[in-house]
Amino acid sequence: MREEKVTMRQHHRAGVNTDVDYAGSTLPLTDPSTGKVTQAPVFVGAVGVAGYLYAEATLTMKISDWISSHIRMFEFYGGATEIITPDNLKTGVKKSCRYDPDIMRTYENMVRYYGAVVIPARVEKPRDKALAENSVQNVQRWVVAPLRKRTFFSLAELNEAIREKLELLNNRCFSVREGSRQSQFEEVDLPELRSLPPGRFEYADWCKAKVHPDYHIQYHYCYYSVHHSYISKTVDVRATASGIEVFYKGKRIASHMRLRGRGKRSTVDEHMPAHHLAYKKLPANARKWLETRSGNTLLLARKIYSREKHVACSLRHLSGVMSLERKYGIEKLEEASGYILRHETSYRYRTLANALKYGLYKELKLFQQDTDEQVIEHANIRGADYYKGGN
Repeated sequence: MREEKVTMRQHHRAGVNTDVDYAGSTLPLTDPSTGKVTQAPVFVGAVGVAGYLYAEATLTMKISDWISSHIRMFEFYGGATEIITPDNLKTGVKKSCRYDPDIMRTYENMVRYYGAVVIPARVEKPRDKALAENSVQNVQRWVVAPLRKRTFFSLAELNEAIREKLELLNNRCFSVREGSRQSQFEEVDLPELRSLPPGRFEYADWCKAKVHPDYHIQYHYCYYSVHHSYISKTVDVRATASGIEVFYKGKRIASHMRLRGRGKRSTVDEHMPAHHLAYKKLPANARKWLETRSGNTLLLARKIYSREKHVACSLRHLSGVMSLERKYGIEKLEEASGYILRHETSYRYRTLANALKYGLYKELKLFQQDTDEQVIEHANIRGADYYKGGN
């Protein structure tokens, strides 16, 4: 004797569970400029005891549209349930498992923001989401089918038509129960829903990135800096419409305003190594340094930047002079600059460096002192009085 399968009737509790899925059928959307027709998928949700329906068309079934549909569904219901039960779509469930499914990070964060949890249905177990299966069937029969032959030129126009059909469906009287989905929802489910947060959930895209040798990560063809100590590390990137956040082992290590376009770069000074930061600030530092110098050092600096054809060359040479000052001190650089001005027609870094390293400027100073002390006395030397002339 063949054994008959036994099923258990599910008892839905008020305001506890929302089943979500995409309808199997799509609706046509026409581009008014080209006449091209694309097929828009239809998102379906059903809540609680009443099985109160929500439906909308979206351009894609990507994670951004999946999240947005949930948010608009919660706002349509005026609250959120404790549990969200999706099918095992890759959009929401990264890896299915009967006991410990891997939920997409953005999806899990969104559901948690509204005070709920995600418990996907088991794979190939349609009875786990019987409410969703029944809801999809009703939406396809009473909403999608009547609109399939109509022409819509915008997503807003299409969703307005869906909303009209949905209102008729939710107000249809049950065949075996009293009232309608609308009346049952308002009486039983709505009082049990959790209140919505004051603001909408902000959609964020999560991905992994590797820190480049220039201590930047790439996201959508733009570059964002992190501290140079994280070079070659793999980090998590959270991108919203307005900002970029970078995390390493759960700790936020950088944040930036989001850039638009291609090839743009956002660099924070604190992320740069000391020598890179010094190079970046060279023009400002060089200007400040010149304002505080005088004498031979200032004359040599003016000679350097007056003879260069490009400011970048002048800054490079001035940075060399500044580095020698840090190494040998202001006084020694002043004397060495005087030596260079007297004995060299053009500036060379190596010449100035050698003058400081080997003390060449000291030999000049000693020679001048010896010359001043040795006064030659001779009968043929006429002196200054001779050239004054006589009366």
